[in-house]
Amino acid sequence: MLQTQSKTAVQSKIGVNDIEGALVVIQHHTHELVSLIGGKDYKKNSFNRAYQSYRQPGSAIKPLLDYAPYLEETDADINQLVSGASYCSNSYCPKNYSGDSYGMVTLRTAFAQSYNTPAIRLFEKTGVETSFKYLDAFDFKKVSKKDHHTSSAIGGFEYGMSPLELTNAYTSFNDGNYQPARAIIKVTDQEGKVLYKWKDRSKEIWNKSTVAKMRQLLHETTLSGTARKAYFPTDYVGGKTGTTNDVKDMWFVGLTANYTTGVWIGRDKPSNLQSIYSHTPHVLIWKDISQTAE
Repeated sequence: MLQTQSKTAVQSKIGVNDIEGALVVIQHHTHELVSLIGGKDYKKNSFNRAYQSYRQPGSAIKPLLDYAPYLEETDADINQLVSGASYCSNSYCPKNYSGDSYGMVTLRTAFAQSYNTPAIRLFEKTGVETSFKYLDAFDFKKVSKKDHHTSSAIGGFEYGMSPLELTNAYTSFNDGNYQPARAIIKVTDQEGKVLYKWKDRSKEIWNKSTVAKMRQLLHETTLSGTARKAYFPTDYVGGKTGTTNDVKDMWFVGLTANYTTGVWIGRDKPSNLQSIYSHTPHVLIWKDISQTAE
């Protein structure tokens, strides 16, 4: 059963320490929540990190807030160039993770390598309000007007989002549409008569061209970018890593042909995870479950 395998993957890749994890698996064609892991040793009625914990998304927000809105608004080619040079606006001077300044780079490279300054420039070109108009479509409960600023482009939110919310939003990169994921699809009586059924309607967020380009960018990240350890030969694999300041949160959200899966790793009281960063447990958990599910 996928739920049992998911729990085993989270426990085995994180180990016996105070580091926690959460995992969400959503099936595309049914929008069904097929696996939800709220922690290494989640018990009924205890704190479920998969939907009750709100954390900074880091670079995992870039596809939803920077790249897809920019592509949707401009129909740009993913080989278009953008500046990866140093950035400063007033006193806000974010760095690329490496600390390096890059020249002109393609959107493809900037995305796969998760450069920060190109993402901010795309976000500014689209416009703060326009970019957030797209993000608002995903019903992030704790995203507000207070987040409408430049640092959100690279994950600097006031509260952030839950693993379930972020994974659900990524399902839009399957076909451009968004619909809330549900664990219980309907309720029937003993005779099979439907007593209750969700009346969710699918809404289009991205056009076909944007979806095709985003799927290329997400795939490139697993081939040559920050998520190479996620790659395995299958019909489709693509995703995006996210790391917050001082490595307090580690994310990987990605898609296969049939599922969107999101993994978060961190401590309940946020602190540095540098000691496990190079082992990429978030990516390896995702790969374990994605290979199993497919």
